[in-house]
Amino acid sequence: MIQIYFHQFENFKLNGIYFFLCLFRYDNRDGSHSHWSDDTVLRGRALFLAKHNPARLTIKNINYQDQSVYKCRVDFKMAPTSISSITLQVVGKLS
Repeated sequence: MIQIYFHQFENFKLNGIYFFLCLFRYDNRDGSHSHWSDDTVLRGRALFLAKHNPARLTIKNINYQDQSVYKCRVDFKMAPTSISSITLQVVGKLS
């Protein structure tokens, strides 16, 4: 299984189409459980929880710049690809 998380950036829009940048990848196809993250976006705040059901990506210390649409693509070995999305809205003051 491979899980890939994407982040929509408002300034990456061309002809009305938003572009998503890969920000985190988790790969356990060979049993090694390798991962990669774009630290220019998450700055070390991402934590992937593979043992949860379903597995999830958490982001610590949320800030206003994290507000966006996030997509998760999961490619399975023996099942169809799954794509889900969530919109994160930051409301109120952060401490």
